[in-house]
Amino acid sequence: MGFLDFVKGIERPKKGVAPIAKKELVDKLLSLNGEKRPYQITKQEDTDLVAEWKIVDASWYEIFAKAGLKEVYRMFLLLDDSKKEVRCLEQMGSVEWSAGVPSISFEASVQRGRVLFEKKAGVEFAFKEEDSKFGKVYEYRFDSSEIKNPIVETITENGWSFVPVSKKNKVSR
Repeated sequence: MGFLDFVKGIERPKKGVAPIAKKELVDKLLSLNGEKRPYQITKQEDTDLVAEWKIVDASWYEIFAKAGLKEVYRMFLLLDDSKKEVRCLEQMGSVEWSAGVPSISFEASVQRGRVLFEKKAGVEFAFKEEDSKFGKVYEYRFDSSEIKNPIVETITENGWSFVPVSKKNKVSR
């Protein structure tokens, strides 16, 4: 990795790794989804893929609410087949909780560009309603690298470059 790549956050594939087809890379990125993962990668119309926390997913909703999550992270990914690079715009947005319901905003207070890391963790112990025994009610760990690292590894292990950008038009079709 050259100095300029380091400064810009660009991750290049290892030498000698042939790039796979765009559709195959999209499929590999989508295969990172999993029920036990706190994030989801989906296809989008205005860009190729978006990866974000499952904050409105029923199985994660309660954990996010109990944790009082205030920030949310997402990545826009546009695959440039001619350059064999994936351009990425990262966003941090805010979450307002009202009566246990999340309202997510990426417009009013948003950070764009490179998110070096965003980490939060917590655990709560209390008497459980179902059996009145004292124990762990929930535990959470939100770390933007849980989303970003597998995506970057998948991209670079398959012969493509990961290129962070700072403007939405760089990841829009």
